Amino acid sequence: MVRSNLLGLGFLSFAATTLAACGLINLEETADKYMYMMSSGDHSWFDNLSYELVYKENDKNASILFSVASMGLYITSNRTFYDATQCRIFTDFVVTNPEHPYVINTQLYVVDGIVETIDSVISQAGDYQFNASAYNYWSTQESWDVIPEGKRNSRQTLQAAADAYLDSLNGKSGNSTVPTGAPCSRLEGGVYTGSQNSTADMCNLRRRIPSASLTNRRYFIDETKGTVNVFGGYGGLDRTRLNQTVPDSHTFRIEDGKIRYIHMVGTCITPGCGMNLTVPP
Repeated sequence: MVRSNLLGLGFLSFAATTLAACGLINLEETADKYMYMMSSGDHSWFDNLSYELVYKENDKNASILFSVASMGLYITSNRTFYDATQCRIFTDFVVTNPEHPYVINTQLYVVDGIVETIDSVISQAGDYQFNASAYNYWSTQESWDVIPEGKRNSRQTLQAAADAYLDSLNGKSGNSTVPTGAPCSRLEGGVYTGSQNSTADMCNLRRRIPSASLTNRRYFIDETKGTVNVFGGYGGLDRTRLNQTVPDSHTFRIEDGKIRYIHMVGTCITPGCGMNLTVPP
């Protein structure tokens, strides 16, 4: 079994807390338990899992005993965010192990201190623009640090910015409605639009899919880091199944009401979504 290089970073320190169920310490400890499970394949330390846990991979019910969660992944890098309002956790982590690389985004729903749902979008070879090493490289060049309290946007502003971008995927609303900053960079699978040139780096879409839509949106919002993650079904992404949605994750970093970074983790029905790994939409 491949073991993670994260085991030495305190993932076994799961002390009990008397704070409220959605207190930051409680959420951080729960995130540690999740990452330990993913890195070791051992869920025995995950002592606040619901007996009726809903565990999903790419919108399909699965079991933590016989799924990616049981494999013991060597995790190269990860970011974790916390939504204390909804009592949710979001993680974005990368496995560059050449035996089987992954980019995995997960939303965890916590109710009264108990994890009721673990919902993951799992991308791997054959998925949209997939390149775990490139994703890891570009992602780790970015800053998703805490935003000073006086400069934070409201949840409504953050969600509106994310929705404006997602609503523009099919071109009906256009780039003018999307509050993008300058610079603004997109990371889609392993394809990066940034050039480190503040006058050239934009998140405006050059190509669109007329039938594109992101339905069944599930939102995660962390105001402290200006982060919005949206899970949904991406209609039109797989060119061989234009009328069928595929599991998708979009993550936004928003500063002063403007989108700074966008990460897309998309899945495909057919290898490469029928685009032969060509340019992103």
